[in-house]
Amino acid sequence: MIEITNLTALESTALTAIANGMYAELGFSDVNVHDVVRATGIKTSVLRGVLSSLVQKGHINMYERTNEYGYNSKDPDWAPIIYLQGAAVGLAKEWVEYDGVEAATIAI
Repeated sequence: MIEITNLTALESTALTAIANGMYAELGFSDVNVHDVVRATGIKTSVLRGVLSSLVQKGHINMYERTNEYGYNSKDPDWAPIIYLQGAAVGLAKEWVEYDGVEAATIAI
């Protein structure tokens, strides 16, 4: 089992919420910032910095959808989609069943 270390309390909370939002096949996501705000109660303004840090640490990446047909910046459904990457993929319990995905935990 992989242990993810060196996370702040807010990063840990956000990463756990993101992983808990994964429900379909390996690599799929429809989790966005608004979902994480609802799941954690972290203010959007704070969460943006937390997510930026998680990107820098290699645990997530974000898919901006601004160039897609029908994009509306005021529509929360068009917020960037958050994907797990690296060791954090192993936090999504359903994905650990796939070949090559090692279970992960967050060190406290």
